[in-house]
Amino acid sequence: MIWFYGAAAGGALLLCMVLYTYERPYLKENFGMKGIYCLLYPGALWLCRHLPGKRMDKKLDTMRKLYPSKDARRLCQEQYLKNISHVLLIFFVTNAAALALCMAKDGGGMLQNKYQIARKEPGGGSFNVALEAEVAGQSQEVVVTVGERRLEDAQMEQLQETCRAYIDTYMLGENTDEGHILYDLDFFSQIPGCSVSVAWETSNYLIVGMDGTVKNQDLSQETAVTVTALCTYFDQSWMYEKELVIAPAVKSQMQQAQDELYDALAVQESATAGEDYLILPQFLGEEPVTWSEKSSVGPEIIVVMGCMVIVLIFAREGEALLKAQQKRSAELILDYPVFVHKVVLLLGSGMTCKSAWLRIISDYNKMLEKGGKRQYLYEEMIVAANEMRQGTTEIDAYENFGRRCGLGPYLKFSSILIQSVKTGAKGMGRMLADAGDEAVLLRRETAKRMGEEAGTKLLFPMIVLLAVVMAVVMVPAFMSMNI
Repeated sequence: MIWFYGAAAGGALLLCMVLYTYERPYLKENFGMKGIYCLLYPGALWLCRHLPGKRMDKKLDTMRKLYPSKDARRLCQEQYLKNISHVLLIFFVTNAAALALCMAKDGGGMLQNKYQIARKEPGGGSFNVALEAEVAGQSQEVVVTVGERRLEDAQMEQLQETCRAYIDTYMLGENTDEGHILYDLDFFSQIPGCSVSVAWETSNYLIVGMDGTVKNQDLSQETAVTVTALCTYFDQSWMYEKELVIAPAVKSQMQQAQDELYDALAVQESATAGEDYLILPQFLGEEPVTWSEKSSVGPEIIVVMGCMVIVLIFAREGEALLKAQQKRSAELILDYPVFVHKVVLLLGSGMTCKSAWLRIISDYNKMLEKGGKRQYLYEEMIVAANEMRQGTTEIDAYENFGRRCGLGPYLKFSSILIQSVKTGAKGMGRMLADAGDEAVLLRRETAKRMGEEAGTKLLFPMIVLLAVVMAVVMVPAFMSMNI
């Protein structure tokens, strides 16, 4: 897998460097590049240009609706550059971590001269090698177990002495004297460095268990126990016995230190109960205490977390755009009745459609100068007015306005304005009156629907509150009946 991670990270990095040289002037002029993103933006720009057109067009249409007075294509491109740069950064980091992990592991190269596999030295243990054997033109996967090099008979006496010395040294565990055993013994199953396995027996399992546990809590006097180590080296075995004296139990230094530490923690908890922080003890007697949090993160988690972050980036972006679009639609619906009544009032006073349109925009700009909030409806009206100033016909401007709003009431009202421009004021009074009545009904329906949605959102909290109330009432009742 080393070549895979290395090729993936190296190829992507090389592509980013080549694209950096090619795209740097364009990016620096249009977007600006800071920090590590100066290397990632060129690759992100290349990927952005090769994304499916339908997805780009869909997001571009959404951006135009959300930000009608800004360059929607530039905003869409900036959004894609930022998201894809995050994806590239996560890709490099996770691949680098996976590559480092693979390089840390023991690699291949075990097969030598096509037919030889080097054994490990005595004590090195056996290992498996995955090979492919080709016989009569057919390839088969074979896992070969290679054992360590065995000692010759002349070296066995030295091996036994080594084992006895190791047992004498490490079997006692925390104990220092064979004639005064207080703590558990170390019944290891393998002697390192020589491939000798060890099985243990004791003369009294009630005092010394098979795993080396010393059960001296109930002892009132010292008791002798014989411990036997049965050593096995491949097909050869021998026994080694030791006479130990088990003493009545006393607390170990570690246990005493642990008890003292818990006592100190209890004192600190009581002393700082009214403070914002628990102050951990810094000294145990005269010895300083160093505290640290334990944590363990595997390399697989890094890659999985990287993939999850990539998914969350796009999910969060899509959810944010959807919420913004829903908010825009709701705001347009709420502003529609006010907009219709303003137009009807101004047209009724003798103004033309265009004059009424510009008058509403002028009032909106004055409201913004006083610190008012921007509204999608009037921003779309400003876009339509700018189109008319740039040479677009009044009819096309109204038609584009209704299409950008994307809602039925606006499409219908824009068609009324277009008809007014084409045919004049004849018959407009009735049509505008109908539009005003429909706007009032739409506002009532919108208010009713918003109330129903608010009630639905409160349904779950009300169920939880009901469950709490029932628990408060019923639990004491059942307890009083001893149920």
